[in-house]
Amino acid sequence: NIKNTGGIAGKEIIQLYTRDHYASISPPLKKLCRYTKVSLSPGQTKKVSFKIKASDLGFYGLSNEWTNEIGAHSFYVENLEKSISLIK
Repeated sequence: NIKNTGGIAGKEIIQLYTRDHYASISPPLKKLCRYTKVSLSPGQTKKVSFKIKASDLGFYGLSNEWTNEIGAHSFYVENLEKSISLIK
C-alpha cells in the first residue's frame, strides 16, 4: 500500500527490483523488474501489485542465451523485501 500523507495531490513511482542470489555468472546486485506511476489525492491510499513470470528472473548466461536458474531470488520495493526459491 502507498499513501499520500501530504496536503496536496501527488504522484509516486513504485519500483520493484529483483536479486538472484546464486547465478552461474555474476548478476547485478539488484535489477529493475517492474515499475508503475501512481496518482494520489491528499490522504488517499492505493494498493500496488505486480505480476512476475519466471522468465522475468532470467539473464543472459555464458552461452549468451536467456536462461533461468533454480535458486533464491529476492524482491525489493523501497525497504521492503520478500524472498522466494525458483525450482524446476
